[in-house]
Amino acid sequence: MARKPTQVYQLSGPLFDEKVTQRFKDAVNDGMRDLAEEGESTMAGFIAMRGFEKTGAFIRSVTSEEHRDSTKAIGWFKVYPTDMWERGGGPRQDRPTRTWMESGIRGGVKMRRGAFAFRKTTRRLKSLNYNDDFLAKISEALN
Repeated sequence: MARKPTQVYQLSGPLFDEKVTQRFKDAVNDGMRDLAEEGESTMAGFIAMRGFEKTGAFIRSVTSEEHRDSTKAIGWFKVYPTDMWERGGGPRQDRPTRTWMESGIRGGVKMRRGAFAFRKTTRRLKSLNYNDDFLAKISEALN
């Protein structure tokens, strides 16, 4: 029976230092936070252009939520309005009547045609040149 290989390779250097790796992950997370804030204002603008708003509560409900399991991960962000039709639970009390951000039928109730704010926001954020911002944050963190 063959033996398992027992060679172990250890890499060292400034790039493999845990503190440097952590600073890199934090810098990327900061860049993503800035991008999420841009997404908030973009989505609020699409909602306002569609005319869903009378009191301003729906626009103010657009928020970004950070999902980062630990500081060892970079994580991700979610941008969404909190005052909208909830899955399985129906509408919230402070949500504009029969409004959905896209379109279709929810819980057997036909919704008004939406603003398509999710796909428009995604398209707008993908078109931004955010590489320079990320590179600036990363180089600042590593220097």
